[in-house]
Amino acid sequence: MESSPWTRTSLGKVYWADRATEDAGNRFFLKLVKAPKGPGIPKHPRGYYVQTFYPS
Repeated sequence: MESSPWTRTSLGKVYWADRATEDAGNRFFLKLVKAPKGPGIPKHPRGYYVQTFYPS
């Protein structure tokens, strides 16, 4: 097995209702969400939130 940090490994299994079980990937996604603005809403210091989604 390679010692590279990019070696493909699985984070687990993905179970589907309508197809075969498969290995989960080792990638993840970041989503930037603009913070809401308005009266009574505290100001967010950077103006956005980071959400993570994984695995893919």
